[in-house]
Amino acid sequence: MFKNRLPQNGRSGYEAFGLIVERDKNGNLMLDENGDMIDRPVGFSKRRIGFKSWGLNMVGLNCAFCHASTVRKSERDHDPDVILGMPANTVDVEEFLVFLFNTAKDPRFTGSKVMKAIEEQRKDAPMGFFKATLYRWIVIPLYRFEMGKLESKFCFIKKLGAKQCATTILATEAGPGRLDLWAPYKVQRFDTGVALDDLLPDLTPPMIDSIDLDIGRAPGAADIAPLWQLEKRIGRGFHWDGNTLLLNDYKIIAALGLNVIPRSMDVDGLNRIVRWAKTHVPKKYDEVAPVKVNSDLSEHGKKVYFEHCASCHDPGGRRFGRVEPIESIGTDRNRLDAFTEELANKLKRVGPGYQWRLRNFEKTNGYSNLPLDGIWLRAPYLHNGSVPNLRALLEAPANRPPKFCRGNDEYDWDKIGFKSDLIGDVCGKLFPYDTTQKGNSNTGHEYGTSSLSPGDKDALIEYLKTL
Repeated sequence: MFKNRLPQNGRSGYEAFGLIVERDKNGNLMLDENGDMIDRPVGFSKRRIGFKSWGLNMVGLNCAFCHASTVRKSERDHDPDVILGMPANTVDVEEFLVFLFNTAKDPRFTGSKVMKAIEEQRKDAPMGFFKATLYRWIVIPLYRFEMGKLESKFCFIKKLGAKQCATTILATEAGPGRLDLWAPYKVQRFDTGVALDDLLPDLTPPMIDSIDLDIGRAPGAADIAPLWQLEKRIGRGFHWDGNTLLLNDYKIIAALGLNVIPRSMDVDGLNRIVRWAKTHVPKKYDEVAPVKVNSDLSEHGKKVYFEHCASCHDPGGRRFGRVEPIESIGTDRNRLDAFTEELANKLKRVGPGYQWRLRNFEKTNGYSNLPLDGIWLRAPYLHNGSVPNLRALLEAPANRPPKFCRGNDEYDWDKIGFKSDLIGDVCGKLFPYDTTQKGNSNTGHEYGTSSLSPGDKDALIEYLKTL
């Protein structure tokens, strides 16, 4: 119904937002274990609410929405590797939200018109009078009502172009592979989540304190983090700024960020995901790359790594997991400033009475020294994704690309990152990343940029491919 509102990048449907739609070699949608067509992209779960005969299939986001991506070996590769746990390099979360908000308020989004479109798609399997009536008069109007409320909270997104907004409007678009994690927490109440909470009186006492803070002057857009081998980081700090030591807090924040209803939190399901993520090993470079790692050069690079990088980034290093003060690391501080002392104090009061309650959030003064496992899959680099590839990261900030293109899944096997070069001065159908915009600076992390020879840099990159 709303093809005109999709991003105009030459892709259709969910793929226009960079989402992964699983298809066979003939381009047809894949089938699940029951032989049914998979009618939703990676990152969307379906759960039956009610009885089998008249219940509703509720679709919602899961962890793979932000933590799964693809790698194409070349421009002609039409069957890319789908890599679970990898940051969703191509997914534009803001673009997806803007689409939902704009379609919900579109004059065509009415019970009768939406149902007409549904019925045209279901000619061979009519919905039935009861369910069709439920959708037409309750589900669709309720959805439109709820999306309108959510848009009023998320009016800080620059692309919405809100003329009236109760909070600060972000100065910078996040683009694919990035999001502002803390802005939604500052503007959205945690004690709501389904429409009936607002239409009917809630007779239970409020379990979760409201946040409702202004998002502030600092846009906090940062790269989506990988979801693998989390056991290395337990007690060493989670999130880019190491603001909690507890894996439970990291897990619950992710769930609440997807608007999970607190009193119906599927803790057992979350724990299953966490058990997987604690030990899941990222796909190795040699499993995908057309040219394998040079073992002799890598061996020399290993010595360079342990001399110059391991103290901060190796789990056995003396500074591993520590928060590096912003004055030392020198990277863009906007993500750091976006997580405030006030927000930390509010979050520590989230979930009283629940087994999963948040407990340990603290304001820090820098960014955490993280492990480099699967580093070849984490491009672009630095916490805000401001450096497109490893070769650029080993250059002084003045020599790093001031502008480049994000959202590509075609890999650059020479520079070790994703293809990101400008075509002329534009990115075509990709997202243009400008390091001069607020929150996008590519300064800092100058370790090895001047002390390493070109040969040592080549060797180090060859070794990093093996991690």
